[in-house]
Amino acid sequence: MLETFASWSVSAQQNVKQYEVEYSTDGARFIKIATIAATSGSGDITYKYLHADGKNNDAFYRIKTVDIDGVFSYSNVELVKAQRLLTKITAYPNPTTGLFNIRMNAPINGTIDIKVYNSIGSLMMQEKLNVRQGNNNLPVNISRLGAGNYQVVCEGQNKKWVTTVLKN
Repeated sequence: MLETFASWSVSAQQNVKQYEVEYSTDGARFIKIATIAATSGSGDITYKYLHADGKNNDAFYRIKTVDIDGVFSYSNVELVKAQRLLTKITAYPNPTTGLFNIRMNAPINGTIDIKVYNSIGSLMMQEKLNVRQGNNNLPVNISRLGAGNYQVVCEGQNKKWVTTVLKN
């Protein structure tokens, strides 16, 4: 599950009834995702909200401050950029005799987990590889595995990409 943590601090909070966290995927149409009651007290007060969102997309957030008398105002809109580690994967040569490459374009540096499964879903091998921003060609060696179809699963940054490889 992907999560975005919102935190904001207020000082001189007077006559505030509640704060409403609003979310948008386009920056224009917002929906309320949470209502947080105002805390009484003086000095700086910090509010927090964790938005569990199953999507890995850019998102826009704003805070609506609602006073006791119903008057409201909005904070500035904040853009939260999705962290997309991989955009596309390709396995080549395919079919292979054992050694093949995974070609991918990664917008950020990071680590991916590569898993190879046989046709009945058993995990046959697993390795972690570092990727750099930009194009990557990562060698994978399945020479010790028997002939057949294999599913190659690459995971990183809450994303999963799947391709198949035929070993002769």
